[in-house]
Amino acid sequence: MFTVTFKVPFTWHHVFIGSDASTSTGYRVPEVSGGLGADFMVENDTLYRSTGSGWGWAALGGDSPLLSRTGGTYRWRVPLNVVGGPDKPLQVVFNGSGGGSEAYTPVLTARPC
Repeated sequence: MFTVTFKVPFTWHHVFIGSDASTSTGYRVPEVSGGLGADFMVENDTLYRSTGSGWGWAALGGDSPLLSRTGGTYRWRVPLNVVGGPDKPLQVVFNGSGGGSEAYTPVLTARPC
């Protein structure tokens, strides 16, 4: 489960997820210090898998990962069996874009609970 609060309105709400601890696979998120190789991305209410190092994504079927949106707080649930295993930490960057501005968090480590 991923939760973030956006302080300004954005058109696009992203969770970039690195599942293999490598910056050389997946979409490279250069806007963050140290970079992130995002193997998966949630964009608003859809989960995607990276198709390479550029902005190429394939939508994954199934239920929407967006559980709730209250004001600027978004909560997503992403199945571990899709993005990693129960004992693998994930690297995560939250991003808001559109509406005239853009913002990124630093790379965060998420562990299954």
